[in-house]
Amino acid sequence: GHLLHAGAKPGDRIGLLTRRDGDLIVQLLSIWMAGCAYVPLANAYPAARMAEMLRVSGASLLLLGEGIDAPEGMPCPALRCAYPDAAGFVPPAREGGLAYVLFTSGSTGTPKGVMVSHRALSNLLPAGEQVIGEGKRVLCAANVIFDIFATEVWLPLTQGKTVVVADEEEMLLPWRMAQRIRASGVDTVQLTPSRMQLCLSDAAFCAALSGVRAALLIGEPVTPPLLQALRQTGVSRIVNQYGPTEAT
Repeated sequence: GHLLHAGAKPGDRIGLLTRRDGDLIVQLLSIWMAGCAYVPLANAYPAARMAEMLRVSGASLLLLGEGIDAPEGMPCPALRCAYPDAAGFVPPAREGGLAYVLFTSGSTGTPKGVMVSHRALSNLLPAGEQVIGEGKRVLCAANVIFDIFATEVWLPLTQGKTVVVADEEEMLLPWRMAQRIRASGVDTVQLTPSRMQLCLSDAAFCAALSGVRAALLIGEPVTPPLLQALRQTGVSRIVNQYGPTEAT
């Protein structure tokens, strides 16, 4: 109810600027519970780009994670995350609606917003029930601004799995990702083939994969050399997927 008390209405788009930790998923679900759609922003973005994304998406509020300050020049009010007692809270009733708005990289011009509905996301998730298989703990190493975040978070959560959120360093550095895999008992890892190839150049990451049950590759072609290198780590199951936005 924190968002609703701040003036958000069902159907609104809510910008989110936050850290990478377990609260990230709580914040996203809170936006959905308020009947709104999330518009994720990256801390590395220039303020001007964030402002344009919020303007184009029509965001009514910018939700800020702990320790995050609102950049100057934002076109909507900022609201600090809070976790009041939710006892008795009844989510607004709504059918379908928008789940989130993601923006393209802008490499060919101005970034464009892509709207994904709850119905489209619901169409994707049942199709991916066999992807994770028997895995119980799935690593989330994708940035929330990318479409593959959906298959790393919403897919396993709808199956009762545990999602382990890699922080900013663990998301980027192979040896730090390896530490997170071992420390949290991760048994399922999803990466793009190019990123997996980069991580496989690190000995600590390869050693960590020996305890991983499944490696999921998504978004790019999988080459025979990559497949061979992955098999040498001891991963028992390798799945070649496709981009979730196209499938929705």
